[in-house]
Amino acid sequence: SDLFPPEVARFLEGFPRRYLKTHAPAELLAHFRMAGELPANPVRLSLSRRHGHHRLLLLTTDHPFLFAAVTGTLAALGMNILKAEAFSNRRGIVLDTFLFDDLRGGLERNPRETERLLEAIEGAVLGKVDVAALIGMRLDSLPPGRTTFSVETRLRFQRAPTGASTLLEVEARDRPGLLYRISNVLSAHGCNIEVVLVDTQGHKAVDVFYITRGGGALDADWEAALDKELRRVLG
Repeated sequence: SDLFPPEVARFLEGFPRRYLKTHAPAELLAHFRMAGELPANPVRLSLSRRHGHHRLLLLTTDHPFLFAAVTGTLAALGMNILKAEAFSNRRGIVLDTFLFDDLRGGLERNPRETERLLEAIEGAVLGKVDVAALIGMRLDSLPPGRTTFSVETRLRFQRAPTGASTLLEVEARDRPGLLYRISNVLSAHGCNIEVVLVDTQGHKAVDVFYITRGGGALDADWEAALDKELRRVLG
């Protein structure tokens, strides 16, 4: 951040090292400029296509259920999330990126589908869309799945290296709405998602969340409560 003007350096304060290392300086400057537009436009979105996948970039101010709202909307519209990252700075600005596939191919066939997707995401972020109802309709419309494989759900809690947050690692069978289910439980229990790293390996999802509650790491009681609820929701 020493390479940037003071106003850009202030924007970068609080973002984790991973964010700074995985984005080129030109991208950091682009994110800074997008963040400067937030007062006039509280949700900034950018959709692009890379290596055969779609990439959604979101900048907005942090608030509860934000990550759940976006992941739920993407799943409800038939998008398969392959990777996702969510970071925030000291000013409470959130930068989320989602790499996903359009399972129905509508984004490529019809430009109106891209507009519809971005409108739905913006509405969900602003609380104008009932995401739970939206994803419920999507899941109800899916044919009964024939699961020929099994992935054991595994949850692991540990104190993050800095000690200021809790690292939650979730391994589970990949399925529509999985990220929504996990992040919805975290938000319902008053947890703030500081960083999330998501990866899909075949039929297995490996999701890592850095979470806080009340500004710090979770105690044993809250870890136990989350463990119980996540196991119930994930099955």
